[in-house]
Amino acid sequence: MAKYYCLLKGRVNYLTVFEKTKTKVEQHSGNLTKAFIEEYGGFIMAILLLFYTIIRDMVVIFIPSKTLQRKLIKGTYFCCYVGNIKVEGKLEDIIFKNGDYVEMVVEQTEKNKYFVYAVRMPKYHALFFPKGNCSSTLELFKGCLLICCLLIFPYIIFMIIAIFDDSSDFIFITLLFLVIYICFVITCFILLGMRSSFINNRIYATLGYRNSWRHMHADEDYAFREMNRKRDPLLFDDLQSPEFEKRIKPNKFYTYYGRTPQLPQEVEIIDES
Repeated sequence: MAKYYCLLKGRVNYLTVFEKTKTKVEQHSGNLTKAFIEEYGGFIMAILLLFYTIIRDMVVIFIPSKTLQRKLIKGTYFCCYVGNIKVEGKLEDIIFKNGDYVEMVVEQTEKNKYFVYAVRMPKYHALFFPKGNCSSTLELFKGCLLICCLLIFPYIIFMIIAIFDDSSDFIFITLLFLVIYICFVITCFILLGMRSSFINNRIYATLGYRNSWRHMHADEDYAFREMNRKRDPLLFDDLQSPEFEKRIKPNKFYTYYGRTPQLPQEVEIIDES
């Protein structure tokens, strides 16, 4: 797999946003699923969905299919032109309008047609991703480790019980909880977006972030908000963001970035501005 996507620069034209509506087949399928859950309980369905998600994501990772990968991306579908190039994609938030300058992380699908994985808007110093997490692999993994640390409480309870029962199974209990903890971390990592994190790594690499697999977007977002609050010249005199609105009020739902990083020389830049 290539290390970078392409970066498409230009102004948006002929923007069309498609609101997702359920077809009759999807509605009927949803009714059948609801009836199945009511009849047999949600537990069986949850187990089946769990295995389906794990198997699906593992297949996509180990047997890469760009078409399948794009189909699994969630968000509001849109298409538009940037210069003479047609682009389409799915994003959680689509705030750009016709005439707005954008920098899109794209991959070519056909001649003069590209698929959008993320959008950077220098006007707001904001990044927009598909629906789901926008974490790098290490950032997501750290989150899973913290979530699964909740298992330490039942471990402590079992250890206290073992002490009062004069049991000598400390090693067995510890090893058992260690195995359970590892299984929970791996499962959590897959379900919360392991597949998406690999795509995000490539997005961040394309945008110029070194060691993209461990890029902390939450820290970057916090840094922007602090720089914006303090009117930091490093942010307000950013030559790569001349359109940045100096009195922007950050939106808590958007992902912001601080100083614009330098793009790697290997990244193909398609300038339609």
